[in-house]
Amino acid sequence: MNAEHGHPARQTLDAELAALAQAAGRLPDSGLAVESKVLAALRISNVLQQVIRALDEDPYPPLLAEVRRQTRFLLALDPAALADEPAAGAGGGDPVARTRRLYEDAWTVYDEATYRHSVDLILARLRANGYDEAFFAGKDCFDGGCGTARFAVAMALLGARRAVGADMGGRSLEFARAMMERLGVRNVELVETDVTDLSAFADGSFDFVVSNGVLHHALETERGIREHFRLVRRGGLFWLYLYGAGSLYWHVYDALKQTLAAVDSDRARRILLDLDLRQGAIYTYLDNVLAPVRKYYYADDVVALLRQEGDLEYGLLRGTAAYDDAVLQRQSRWGREILGEQGEVRLWIKKA
Repeated sequence: MNAEHGHPARQTLDAELAALAQAAGRLPDSGLAVESKVLAALRISNVLQQVIRALDEDPYPPLLAEVRRQTRFLLALDPAALADEPAAGAGGGDPVARTRRLYEDAWTVYDEATYRHSVDLILARLRANGYDEAFFAGKDCFDGGCGTARFAVAMALLGARRAVGADMGGRSLEFARAMMERLGVRNVELVETDVTDLSAFADGSFDFVVSNGVLHHALETERGIREHFRLVRRGGLFWLYLYGAGSLYWHVYDALKQTLAAVDSDRARRILLDLDLRQGAIYTYLDNVLAPVRKYYYADDVVALLRQEGDLEYGLLRGTAAYDDAVLQRQSRWGREILGEQGEVRLWIKKA
């Protein structure tokens, strides 16, 4: 969970987010009221995306202004005039099934051009850390929670001998197979499985294991971390990305998630598609606003957990921009406020 934070503006923002939730709560979870709530959260999400790209600037003035603006917008609406269909009732149900459905909805908004661009971003991140063609040549690689297999495809393109992508989302994997066929990628194997139980794979099966922004959405995150590390060969590497604890960024998104708790992810997806948004923006919204499960960690605690499994070396992963770079997150003026005292958990871990 997020740690308590002492910045006085955080308390003011919390009060404004509570007012936003109250304004949303007076509206039905049906009809145009749902679109209004989705649009209000979208405007705030857009400001959060600006905030995370400006880690040297005070995040509170733009966030406070936008939350207040959207609260006024929702208060101006007439609840009786907006309900014209039954509520979807998306707030309950199995969180694992809801997570699977959400990410199948989110990943499959990509067309081929957007998918290729997303693979290029992964390639750039890998190269920024020295993981290039010379590194991957002949290696066996594993991408846990692969979604549409962007990471697995990137490693294959860099010369991996074999890349395995594992995910619980069957529709995401079907999408991945179609994209791999178009890209001519042949050395990626896709497996449908729970990535917190990798018992189908033997200890030390892979030279390079990736869990990139996945396990913080799992019910058994720590088990999943251990399972991925178990697959790493001695001398091999584990690339791990988890959300950081104490983050203002995720604190606001959690408030938005509670405000939209009854909104079905498919309904939100259709609303966003009708707005003709950039496909990556639709994915970001679904991922950040509607994910049913989201947990937060300190890098030190994750390292301590893995030290129980054996000796290791580790370091912070670099990125292509400050918001994507664990070192720059900690060094920037407002990075520790926006993304937590230790920033996001972005680690390379070498098994001794």
